Amino acid sequence: MRNIFILVLILSMMIGCQSEEVFHGDVDGVSYGVDGLSFNVKNGDTEKKVRLALVQLPKDEVLEREMGRKAFNSYKGHTVTATIIDSAKEKYLSAPAFLTLDDQDIAIPLIEEGYLRVDEDSKYAEKYPEKVKAYLDAQEVAQKNELGIWGADEN
Repeated sequence: MRNIFILVLILSMMIGCQSEEVFHGDVDGVSYGVDGLSFNVKNGDTEKKVRLALVQLPKDEVLEREMGRKAFNSYKGHTVTATIIDSAKEKYLSAPAFLTLDDQDIAIPLIEEGYLRVDEDSKYAEKYPEKVKAYLDAQEVAQKNELGIWGADEN
């Protein structure tokens, strides 16, 4: 009996320590800036501002605006699933998250088109190695095709 109690206690602590939160809602807005590419995701009266995790914006203002328009036009009004990986917003106004639309990670096409780069130094990289690998594979496509920030005249 004691072993069962200890097992239940350990499982409760492990479940309680999980920092991921899943939130479903419609993309109500897109912004970009110091805190990266952020999305306002709204479900009824509840709205969460989340930023794409494990990626960085280009340092080029023209590409940044183009990427912002593309993200807005591609995802505004669509229902997405935000997997918030850290609810502590730290110095940013939005929580880091992975966003999916129809079971597809929305960061991947933005990386493949050279609008975002992988942040391999992110504090979340070690916790999500499979995401980092998928993102690096997408980034390789952009680099190979010299798209966006990887354009021939940009390097």
